[in-house]
Amino acid sequence: MDALASGSSRCSQQLAALDIVHGMTFPAIDLSGFDLSRLDPRELRLPLPAGDLPGAERISGVVRDSVYVGVGLALLGAQRLQWERRLMAKRLRSVTG
Repeated sequence: MDALASGSSRCSQQLAALDIVHGMTFPAIDLSGFDLSRLDPRELRLPLPAGDLPGAERISGVVRDSVYVGVGLALLGAQRLQWERRLMAKRLRSVTG
């Protein structure tokens, strides 16, 4: 038995043991006739304009704050690297004389 079949069998056994899917039936969905080739994404319209999305201001504020934090951490990291470089140069000068 190959690894995929044994993994599938083991997963089925675990699901049966947990009784998650036991006795449940799922509907069959036939997507063979589903065609997206004529869909033009430029013609899609959102139900709400972007400015009227609920919570848009809060989301944009969180994103902005996250960017500020990221830039701040990057600057602190760059300053730390510069400090370490200067410290190493100082140590090398004292060793080499």
